[in-house]
Amino acid sequence: MSKKLPDNVAYDRKQMFKIAFLGIKTAVLEEKNLQFDLFMAIVVITCGWLFKVSQVEWCLLCFAIGQVLVAEMVNTII
Repeated sequence: MSKKLPDNVAYDRKQMFKIAFLGIKTAVLEEKNLQFDLFMAIVVITCGWLFKVSQVEWCLLCFAIGQVLVAEMVNTII
């Protein structure tokens, strides 16, 4: 389970990044939908490499993958 952080505690930047990455790690390990989304992202990246997509298409693929992952994490928070 995730650790409960104390309220009203000032953190430095290093601690904030550590907490953020801990949250991402927890979401990846515990959320089945996020695991599936990551698997599909790998499939899409592999297909993009095999079909030799253009640079613009790579940018669009990365943007779409990022949007899906962000949406899944936001859905996890709610």
